[in-house]
Formats: sequence, C-alpha cells, structure tokens
Amino acid sequence: MKQGVIRKFKFPENKITIIPNAPSEIKTDKLNKELDNMLLKFLGNEKNVLSNITLYAKHKNLELLIEAIKYIKENNLCKLKLIITVDKSENKEAQELISLIEKYNLQEYVLSVGNIKHENIHQVLGKSKVFIFPSYAETLGIPFIEAMKFKLPIIAADLGFSHDVCGEAAVYFKYNDSIELAKCIVDTLNNTEKIAKMKEESRMRSYMYDEKLVVREYLNLLK
Repeated sequence: MKQGVIRKFKFPENKITIIPNAPSEIKTDKLNKELDNMLLKFLGNEKNVLSNITLYAKHKNLELLIEAIKYIKENNLCKLKLIITVDKSENKEAQELISLIEKYNLQEYVLSVGNIKHENIHQVLGKSKVFIFPSYAETLGIPFIEAMKFKLPIIAADLGFSHDVCGEAAVYFKYNDSIELAKCIVDTLNNTEKIAKMKEESRMRSYMYDEKLVVREYLNLLK
C-alpha cells in the first residue's frame, strides 16, 4: 500500500507512517453447540485440518482452493479436512462454489459451515492445524492476523500484502496455480519441523497487531 501511494501520487516516503491494524478481540467464551457438533461430526479423528474464514467474494480465490483439494484427492496425496465459512445464500457465485464441492464429490474433504459470528470463529481456528487464505487482493487481510492470534501456520498467495502481514509465518504459492497450491498444502502438512517453526513465527508476529500497541503508535504520531 505504501509503495503504491508513493508510485501513484509521488508522495514523499518519509511522510508516510505505517501503523498495523488490530482486529477485534477474539473471545473464546461463546460456544455455538450446533456448529461444534457439525465440526466434530465432520472432522472425526483427522488431525490435518485446514480452515478458511471469510465471506464469499471472487477475489478470495476459493474456487482455486477447491480445485487444489480436488487435485489432492484425485492423486491420493494426503488425508485432510477443509473448513470454509461460505453460505450459499450470499449470492449466486457463493451458491456455485458450494455446488462445486458436490460436483467434485468432495463432501468428505470440504465442509462449509456457512457464515458464522465473530464470537464463534475460535471454534474453527481452535480445531485447525493450518490456516489457508488464497485471496489475491487485500489491503491488509484481517483473517491472517486472527489466525496468528491462534499461532496457526498460514498458506497464502505469493503477493506483497501477504508477505507484509505474515512474513515467515506463512508459505506462499502462485495465486493462480491450483496444482502449486495443492503441493504447498501437502508439503506443509507433512513437514512437522516447518509447522513448528511457523507456529512460533505466527505467535511472535501476532504481537505486532496488539490493540494497545496500535493505539500507542497513533498517539505517538499525533505528538
């Protein structure tokens, strides 16, 4: 974003201050029992759990994610479960995405729990091994930060905004290549050492987005 402003508006670099955004606090005291039962039934004893929390939009790149899961299934690369939060009533495109899961016969691999309240996202993140956010257009990407609050390794598109937020807490794939994404998923899930390093990096980077720190940065700027 900073570099874009400099290029487009010829604004002096030393006049731009970057202050990280802080997401709303993720509380863990509310439990949606229906959601919990749905997740338990779907996940069973599976440990390789991926999650993606977002409303549907074309730039969220969820079709590519479904194509990647299809590739993994067809080539028997690994066992996994993916949780997404798209409601088919959102719009026609969302409905088509859900239909794609059925078309590819991925019901055992992918579950859409529909739109969930912010107070319940801990139920998904808490059961996840890796957070996957394949979006190719974000100003920041709040879901990245929410995932880092849960010390989750991240898989993200190899684009500037992803690197800015996630650093070494993520592994990156070419945003329009479903096979590369599939291989990235499998390699990450099968690499215990990499998972451990990314979890620690995720934990450390989450402190950059602490609400008190962000407020302090704004106050320092006003001085």
